[in-house]
Amino acid sequence: MRVIPVDDRRIKVLVVGEPTLQERDGQPVLDRNTKQALWNLNVTIIGDSRAETVQLTLPEGGFPKNIGIGAIVVPEEMVAVTWEKNGRSGVMVRAKSVKVEGGLAGAKAAA
Repeated sequence: MRVIPVDDRRIKVLVVGEPTLQERDGQPVLDRNTKQALWNLNVTIIGDSRAETVQLTLPEGGFPKNIGIGAIVVPEEMVAVTWEKNGRSGVMVRAKSVKVEGGLAGAKAAA
């Protein structure tokens, strides 16, 4: 497994889905180090002449509770993590937290 830092100054990150709790067997998946519940946030990463939608993994409390589709966010300590298991491989994208650029643009209305 390799952890590769991402230069977030060269990308824009657009929220394209609601945050969802990571679960396994009906239980929240916890971060190995902090023991916080992990959440997935679907985002589109827009870079040099291309865009890709990925699931960004964040710890509980690493994003505003009222974040909504359309928000532009700035990830803090974003990394790409390569993995390999049972002959399969891939890349996970994680961050310590995200902040909404320019305030709460794209935030859901309060209920």
